[in-house]
Amino acid sequence: MDKEVYNRYRSELRHEDNLINHRISWFLVAQTLLFTALGVALKYNKTALAATVILVGFFSSLLIFVSVWAATKPFFDYRGRLEGVMQEGDSDDEYPQLSREVGTIKRGFVAPFDLPIIFGIAWLFCGKRMAHPAVG
Repeated sequence: MDKEVYNRYRSELRHEDNLINHRISWFLVAQTLLFTALGVALKYNKTALAATVILVGFFSSLLIFVSVWAATKPFFDYRGRLEGVMQEGDSDDEYPQLSREVGTIKRGFVAPFDLPIIFGIAWLFCGKRMAHPAVG
């Protein structure tokens, strides 16, 4: 296999992986700030602000989920293309393995997929609690 082709595919894989990492990192920072803003809004009985924060939190969770999902397609496409151009005699020393198995990679995407879902559910719960506060 041509070393330049290999390096180009590896670079694209690294780029897609970094995009997912950056999206999740910024998402977690944003969620922290939004939950803090929600706490402050509720402390001072600013219900309109609290409702806005809840909506922003929920929709940011939804958008991050979609963007991570969208980034996995090129990731697996590039991985498949790279495996397609690798030849039987290519040594692991010259062309390091991408991963042992696809299942391992898919399990690595559990957190980037599940975190936005979990936070989205938390925001829905906050919205429901705000709309129907518990008695007592």
